[in-house]
Amino acid sequence: MTAHEFGDAELLAYLDGEVAPAVAARIEQSAAARQRAAQLAHEQKRLTAHLYRQSCPPSDQLGEYHLGLL
Repeated sequence: MTAHEFGDAELLAYLDGEVAPAVAARIEQSAAARQRAAQLAHEQKRLTAHLYRQSCPPSDQLGEYHLGLL
């Protein structure tokens, strides 16, 4: 089996544990699919770290909101 048998969406679903056991077994048997899944996992972690709290207001603004000052 090759990684080309699995799209990125299917590999991402595999990483999230959202594929059928039979599909997960086929991915795990393919070195190319496992390698691509590892690449996608790395990219996901990098993006998550970069985007973490990007749209969160500053702590002083949250404090003012909590105190009813906004």
